[in-house]
Amino acid sequence: MDNYNKIQIGLNIAKYRLRSNLTQKLLAEIVDIKPATLSQYERGVNGAGIITLHKISDALKITIDHLLDSDYSISDSKFKEFET
Repeated sequence: MDNYNKIQIGLNIAKYRLRSNLTQKLLAEIVDIKPATLSQYERGVNGAGIITLHKISDALKITIDHLLDSDYSISDSKFKEFET
């Protein structure tokens, strides 16, 4: 996975997590990963595997397509911190 994809997917994870009013800690518990790992995914430091992406999308009640979609719009100010 190249850096662009990791960053895009991470931004989408953060966006949908925040829209679902979940903390990183709670989403990590649901998905059975460490909060630090989820943070790395959201920041694009590391990329999640396909199984983990499915678990995340299930927990957020979205399809995996939402996480993989690079046509996102970050207009809400609470998402500004995730822009690169």
